[in-house]
Amino acid sequence: MKNTKNQNIRLGLFITVGLLLLVVAIYLLGRDRQIFGHSVKISAVFKDVKGLKVGNNVQFSGITIGSVSGMKIKNDSAIQVQMSIDKRAVKFLKEDSKAQIGTEGLMGSKEVIIHPGSINMPGLKEGDVLMTIKPIELNDILMEVNNTAQNASRLTNNLAEIAEKINQGEGIFGSLLRDTVFSENLNQASDNASYISNNLIAITDQIKSGKGDLGRLIYDDSLSDEVMRTTAHINRLSSHLDSLTLSLTAVTYKINHGGGTVNKMLTDSVFADSLDVTLQKINNGVTEVTQTAESLKNSWIINLFSGKKKEKKKASKSN
Repeated sequence: MKNTKNQNIRLGLFITVGLLLLVVAIYLLGRDRQIFGHSVKISAVFKDVKGLKVGNNVQFSGITIGSVSGMKIKNDSAIQVQMSIDKRAVKFLKEDSKAQIGTEGLMGSKEVIIHPGSINMPGLKEGDVLMTIKPIELNDILMEVNNTAQNASRLTNNLAEIAEKINQGEGIFGSLLRDTVFSENLNQASDNASYISNNLIAITDQIKSGKGDLGRLIYDDSLSDEVMRTTAHINRLSSHLDSLTLSLTAVTYKINHGGGTVNKMLTDSVFADSLDVTLQKINNGVTEVTQTAESLKNSWIINLFSGKKKEKKKASKSN
């Protein structure tokens, strides 16, 4: 009897502990899935849920704040994901918060990740719809890595071809590395450049020391003073020329507007005609005088008197 009684007590304790553990497990699971607690229903619309399932977690800043409560296909390019969010965490979600489908770890199950919004924006309410972000898939990353690897391979092959051509002496760089004549010409050009540079240094040293015309022009004060005096003379000459120009301008103005003989000679056509007639008469008079003198010279009376004078001069010389 005692053994049977002890066995019943043990069985009862085992069943009781099992029921308590079951209740605790149900409570914990229900609390994580927002079954027994107060929750707020919100949703987000995705083009592709990438394998998300009902019951998956909803994360906010790395903390689980709810779970996926349902999914509904709205059309051929939109799937609405419904989420149950802990009421205590809803006040931290803003209207401009964004939802994204991510992965728990590298190869874990899918989850919804909610990114924080602006502090000054109002909080979410029951039935609000979150904006979404296109999820980054591992396949997309692997595809990009594959493309990058292919580009790197092509780049490596091109570099290998270029290096081979250079080694064979093809192209400019090949000539630079393998053509000795080109290398000697390049060295000669470098030597010439160095020689020119040294000459320029020597010239600048001479200029600094005041040698040569350019050096004296820069550093010789006497030459500078001479240049200044010459400039002063030129300025004075320019002033005199200006005065002369003004005087000539005044004279010409008086000639043009002030009358007088010169003005009449230049502007009065009647006076000019009279002057021409007078000069013509003078010329005619001179011509007539010349002709009269010539006639007198050839006259017999003049010749007679001139012959007697010559005889008297000869008689006086003989005596």
